[in-house]
Amino acid sequence: PDMIIVFDGDSQASTQTVTISYSYAGMTKTMTTQMKLVKKNGIKVTKLPDKTTYLEGDLLETSGIQFVWVLDNGETSAFTEDETAGVTYTGFTSRPEDSSLFGKQTITAKAEGYGFKTTFNITLKKKTMTGIKLVSGPDKTTYVEGQPLELAGLAVDVIYDNGDRIPITVTKDMLREGIKEDESGIDLGMAASTTGVGAHTIFVLYTEGNLCGWVQYDIEVLKKVVSSLEYVVQPSKTTYVEADPQFDDFGGITIRATCNNGYASQLRNNLHSTGVHDQECRSGRLAKECRCRRKETPPHGNGAGSKTGIAARRNTAERTAHDNANHTDTRMRERQTSGVRHKGGKQE
Repeated sequence: PDMIIVFDGDSQASTQTVTISYSYAGMTKTMTTQMKLVKKNGIKVTKLPDKTTYLEGDLLETSGIQFVWVLDNGETSAFTEDETAGVTYTGFTSRPEDSSLFGKQTITAKAEGYGFKTTFNITLKKKTMTGIKLVSGPDKTTYVEGQPLELAGLAVDVIYDNGDRIPITVTKDMLREGIKEDESGIDLGMAASTTGVGAHTIFVLYTEGNLCGWVQYDIEVLKKVVSSLEYVVQPSKTTYVEADPQFDDFGGITIRATCNNGYASQLRNNLHSTGVHDQECRSGRLAKECRCRRKETPPHGNGAGSKTGIAARRNTAERTAHDNANHTDTRMRERQTSGVRHKGGKQE
């Protein structure tokens, strides 16, 4: 037996006639009936997704969500799996630039092939720093005292509770020494430097809001010493007669002393400079010429019987362009009269 049902499936009429034919043993019977068309009028969420709370950077997940069609007769009809898979979603912002989008967000769901929409809410939370990690230490870990700390090669990442790992730019003001943590709180120590010979533990301190984290690495600081000396201006006099009282008159000699930190330093013997070059070493300024002069002690009395007084007069006579034999005789008489004998720069 055969049964044929005839109706217009594309018709939007509220009712239509359906013809039903039945054939058996060469005989056919036909009947008609009226059918009412129920239209889809919208969609509705009947079950929220399994995940409705997100961290910054998360992706939207809709597994577990369920919909129904809302019919024009007030009844509902469940979505098939294919109809559920065809729903599209808008309104979710995972990494908002506008901070007002943190908290509640409204997601719009739209049925495929229809203009029907419905909404549901989710919550977006800001990510939170959970720590920082040292990716690589600095290229330079050995310094001479006073040298500035270098950052080349130093790499640090910040770790967040959503799984993000973000590189940060380390600056010198983030370098600390002496960070300690105990029950009373955190002691952030002091700014890191290469002051003090020996091992130093350097901390990289990073803060975000009211949270902070740090990593550490070690450096070694060596003592600053003079590594080389060189003349800039040679002594004006390099040949002396035995017992010449002016053997220590260096005539405006200029010397450059370089430390092992690459900066100018000061040589101290019976010469002294303007006294600024030790500071230049510590502050990291470039090496400069150090113009030295002979150290002089204030004369005692009128200077007639003192080594310094006599030496000062010898210096004046030495520099006088019209020096002659009479001046030399006078100096020798004064030297014999004073009873002072110079030996190796000491007074007897």
